[in-house]
Amino acid sequence: MPLEVTDASLIGKIDKVIRHEERIFVLDCDIAQAAFCFNLEGKFLFKLGSSGKGPGEYRELRDIVLYPSTNEIGVLQGEKIIWYSTEDGAFTGYTTELENIVLDKVSLLDSTRLIGYANNQCFSKENCSKFYSFTKDAKILNRYLPIEKQEKNLYVDYENPFSGGTYSIGFTHVLNDTIYTINGHGKMVPKVWFDFTDMASNDKYELPKSTKQYEKWFNKTVKNKTVKGLTFYHETNDVIQFKFRRGVDLVWGLFLKETSRLILSENIFADEILFINTNVGIHKDAFIAYFPRGIVLQISESLPSAENEIKDLINTYGKNFYDYMISLDGAANPILVFSKFKNDL
Repeated sequence: MPLEVTDASLIGKIDKVIRHEERIFVLDCDIAQAAFCFNLEGKFLFKLGSSGKGPGEYRELRDIVLYPSTNEIGVLQGEKIIWYSTEDGAFTGYTTELENIVLDKVSLLDSTRLIGYANNQCFSKENCSKFYSFTKDAKILNRYLPIEKQEKNLYVDYENPFSGGTYSIGFTHVLNDTIYTINGHGKMVPKVWFDFTDMASNDKYELPKSTKQYEKWFNKTVKNKTVKGLTFYHETNDVIQFKFRRGVDLVWGLFLKETSRLILSENIFADEILFINTNVGIHKDAFIAYFPRGIVLQISESLPSAENEIKDLINTYGKNFYDYMISLDGAANPILVFSKFKNDL
């Protein structure tokens, strides 16, 4: 899905994508410092609010979160969430203001609860946790993973504190090689712990040619709930997508639940989906990724002299993708990709 380029919708880096009915919301925290709305054809519709200190304006933009029951989408400023209509981007007049808690990220936990992540921010002994669940009217319901003094510098994946959410099969968080989930009693507990120590090969810079040993390992570790070295984890009803460190390398994998098939990054398919694209969200059972603007322009520039690759490009991404690429003239937005991984891959 090419995103329309206008003077008001030029995107540098995509940090998050949320799809709601006929709308797609795209967050760029760093370069544009704005949240954009497009329709399902990629046509630009509006921005969410603007920077400032007035009603409905924000001083900074850290994250966005959907509240589907009221058709609102919120912009996280840190200590508060400012809510806008998903229909036209207008300020609804409602804000969620948290006392003594400054959040870095926020997500929807379920239909009535939000969950926020604070990057080791402690205002008092009572307000010293990594995660907080709360209602839209700012009532704190629970705190998870409290921070002790010796844990102040504990590494947490700041870019991806929420590995799951409303759009997958449940909230998950990766910390210290452990996948945490929230159980029925409202407690954040370990779900799976990964151990990669039995995957070492003679050359740590090369992956084995066969995925059989990985498939055996993955089935064993998921069954026994033991795994180590994980840095990324997303799960849907059909597939698990994960990333782990192996030596100095990062290895991507897809695990197809029904067939127990494992696709790793040495496979061409996995390279194409998991390296060229950058994962920014989940919608139902599809991963949302994107081609960065730089890669989009590189592809468009190389097409005139890449006759052998054009057929493969059209077969993989479709004629519309090819037509868009050759139509570019010096300006481009990232291209969204919705990838649903089927069990017969």
